[in-house]
Amino acid sequence: LFIARAESRAGSGLRTPRHHYAVAIGCQATFADRIVYADRLNLHRSEIAEPVGVHCRQCPRTQCTQRVFDALVR
Repeated sequence: LFIARAESRAGSGLRTPRHHYAVAIGCQATFADRIVYADRLNLHRSEIAEPVGVHCRQCPRTQCTQRVFDALVR
């Protein structure tokens, strides 16, 4: 189970760049009953699962629109 949230905030002064933050947590799906964000998920439906890797180079999703690096294994 993987949950992520991203947020952008304006810089602290004139002409300062925006700040981008990302937070992600993950665990094996067998522990999903301990996470409130999984309460309404039907984890027994395999079609809702989307495999992900630790980062782009290990992610198995070849058609990902967010990919920035080629995968190590195809």
